[in-house]
Amino acid sequence: MFHKTFENEILVEVQNGTVRKVSKIENYVDDPKRVHRKYGDTISKVLFNELSKLNWQNKKDFDCSEKYLVTIGKNGEVSKVNMPDYQTKEEIKRFWEPNEYKYCIKTVKKGLSDLKFDILRIKNKPVEESYYLDIWIEDNGKLENWTE
Repeated sequence: MFHKTFENEILVEVQNGTVRKVSKIENYVDDPKRVHRKYGDTISKVLFNELSKLNWQNKKDFDCSEKYLVTIGKNGEVSKVNMPDYQTKEEIKRFWEPNEYKYCIKTVKKGLSDLKFDILRIKNKPVEESYYLDIWIEDNGKLENWTE
Protein backbone atom coordinates (compact mmCIF):
# COMPACT_ATOMS: atom_id res chain seq x y z
CA MET A 1 0.00 0.00 0.00
CA PHE A 2 1.26 3.46 -0.83
CA HIS A 3 0.47 6.39 1.40
CA LYS A 4 1.64 9.97 1.08
CA THR A 5 2.17 12.12 4.15
CA PHE A 6 4.03 15.31 4.92
CA GLU A 7 6.97 15.70 7.27
CA ASN A 8 5.29 18.65 9.02
CA GLU A 9 1.62 19.58 9.02
CA ILE A 10 -0.58 22.16 10.66
CA LEU A 11 -3.87 20.84 11.96
CA VAL A 12 -6.62 23.44 12.14
CA GLU A 13 -9.68 22.39 14.12
CA VAL A 14 -12.81 24.33 13.19
CA GLN A 15 -16.19 24.17 14.92
CA ASN A 16 -19.24 26.09 13.69
CA GLY A 17 -17.04 28.24 11.45
CA THR A 18 -14.68 29.26 14.25
CA VAL A 19 -11.07 28.13 14.57
CA ARG A 20 -10.83 26.32 17.90
CA LYS A 21 -7.30 24.99 17.83
CA VAL A 22 -4.17 25.09 15.68
CA SER A 23 -1.60 22.32 16.22
CA LYS A 24 1.74 21.56 14.63
CA ILE A 25 2.19 17.89 13.71
CA GLU A 26 5.62 16.35 13.14
CA ASN A 27 5.39 13.10 11.19
CA TYR A 28 9.12 12.40 11.16
CA VAL A 29 11.09 12.14 14.40
CA ASP A 30 14.70 12.81 13.43
CA ASP A 31 17.15 11.51 16.01
CA PRO A 32 20.89 11.79 15.25
CA LYS A 33 21.49 8.50 17.11
CA ARG A 34 19.16 6.61 14.78
CA VAL A 35 19.27 5.53 11.12
CA HIS A 36 17.75 8.18 8.88
CA ARG A 37 14.92 7.09 6.59
CA LYS A 38 14.63 10.29 4.57
CA TYR A 39 17.62 10.42 2.25
CA GLY A 40 20.64 8.40 1.21
CA ASP A 41 20.88 4.62 1.35
CA THR A 42 17.80 2.54 0.90
CA ILE A 43 16.64 0.72 4.01
CA SER A 44 17.32 -2.67 2.41
CA LYS A 45 20.99 -1.65 1.96
CA VAL A 46 21.20 -0.62 5.60
CA LEU A 47 19.69 -3.98 6.63
CA PHE A 48 22.06 -5.89 4.33
CA ASN A 49 25.13 -4.03 5.63
CA GLU A 50 24.16 -4.89 9.20
CA LEU A 51 23.69 -8.58 8.35
CA SER A 52 27.04 -8.61 6.52
CA LYS A 53 28.74 -8.19 9.90
CA LEU A 54 27.55 -11.64 11.03
CA ASN A 55 29.40 -14.92 10.63
CA TRP A 56 27.15 -16.92 8.32
CA GLN A 57 29.13 -20.15 8.52
CA ASN A 58 27.32 -22.38 11.00
CA LYS A 59 28.07 -25.81 12.39
CA LYS A 60 24.67 -27.18 11.43
CA ASP A 61 25.18 -26.23 7.77
CA PHE A 62 21.86 -24.35 7.65
CA ASP A 63 21.34 -22.31 4.48
CA CYS A 64 19.56 -19.03 5.21
CA SER A 65 19.72 -17.77 1.61
CA GLU A 66 16.20 -16.42 1.23
CA LYS A 67 13.91 -13.44 0.78
CA TYR A 68 12.92 -11.85 4.09
CA LEU A 69 10.31 -9.30 5.03
CA VAL A 70 11.66 -7.08 7.81
CA THR A 71 9.20 -4.92 9.75
CA ILE A 72 10.35 -1.77 11.49
CA GLY A 73 7.91 -1.21 14.32
CA LYS A 74 6.29 1.96 15.58
CA ASN A 75 9.23 2.53 17.93
CA GLY A 76 11.76 2.49 15.05
CA GLU A 77 13.19 -0.93 15.92
CA VAL A 78 13.02 -4.19 13.98
CA SER A 79 9.90 -5.84 15.36
CA LYS A 80 9.35 -8.79 13.05
CA VAL A 81 11.15 -10.90 10.45
CA ASN A 82 9.52 -13.51 8.27
CA MET A 83 9.91 -15.22 4.91
CA PRO A 84 7.10 -13.96 2.67
CA ASP A 85 7.33 -16.97 0.34
CA TYR A 86 6.36 -19.28 3.22
CA GLN A 87 3.25 -17.87 4.90
CA THR A 88 1.54 -20.93 6.35
CA LYS A 89 2.74 -23.60 8.74
CA GLU A 90 2.10 -26.16 6.01
CA GLU A 91 4.39 -24.32 3.56
CA ILE A 92 7.10 -24.01 6.18
CA LYS A 93 6.86 -27.74 7.02
CA ARG A 94 6.92 -28.66 3.35
CA PHE A 95 10.01 -26.65 2.40
CA TRP A 96 12.01 -26.25 5.61
CA GLU A 97 13.35 -28.29 8.46
CA PRO A 98 11.79 -26.72 11.59
CA ASN A 99 15.14 -26.03 13.27
CA GLU A 100 16.61 -24.50 10.11
CA TYR A 101 13.65 -22.16 9.58
CA LYS A 102 13.73 -20.98 13.21
CA TYR A 103 17.51 -20.57 13.10
CA CYS A 104 17.36 -18.38 9.99
CA ILE A 105 14.55 -16.15 11.26
CA LYS A 106 16.18 -15.74 14.68
CA THR A 107 19.62 -15.07 13.20
CA VAL A 108 18.32 -12.35 10.88
CA LYS A 109 16.23 -10.72 13.61
CA LYS A 110 19.07 -10.83 16.13
CA GLY A 111 21.51 -9.50 13.53
CA LEU A 112 19.27 -6.47 13.00
CA SER A 113 18.34 -5.93 16.65
CA ASP A 114 20.88 -3.13 17.25
CA LEU A 115 19.43 -0.95 14.48
CA LYS A 116 17.31 2.00 15.58
CA PHE A 117 15.52 3.97 12.87
CA ASP A 118 13.97 7.42 12.92
CA ILE A 119 10.27 7.21 13.75
CA LEU A 120 7.69 7.73 11.01
CA ARG A 121 4.20 8.98 11.71
CA ILE A 122 0.98 9.46 9.78
CA LYS A 123 -1.38 12.03 11.27
CA ASN A 124 0.95 12.19 14.28
CA LYS A 125 0.57 8.44 15.01
CA PRO A 126 3.66 6.19 14.74
CA VAL A 127 3.48 3.61 11.95
CA GLU A 128 5.38 0.48 11.09
CA GLU A 129 6.90 -0.22 7.70
CA SER A 130 8.08 -3.43 6.07
CA TYR A 131 11.00 -3.87 3.70
CA TYR A 132 12.12 -6.79 1.54
CA LEU A 133 15.62 -8.14 1.82
CA ASP A 134 16.86 -10.96 -0.40
CA ILE A 135 20.19 -12.47 0.63
CA TRP A 136 22.38 -15.21 -0.76
CA ILE A 137 25.06 -16.87 1.34
CA GLU A 138 28.10 -18.36 -0.37
CA ASP A 139 29.65 -21.59 0.95
CA ASN A 140 32.45 -19.51 2.51
CA GLY A 141 29.89 -17.49 4.52
CA LYS A 142 30.10 -14.36 2.36
CA LEU A 143 26.77 -12.58 2.02
CA GLU A 144 25.42 -11.22 -1.28
CA ASN A 145 22.59 -8.71 -1.61
CA TRP A 146 20.05 -10.02 -4.13
CA THR A 147 17.42 -7.45 -3.23
CA GLU A 148 15.92 -5.91 -6.35
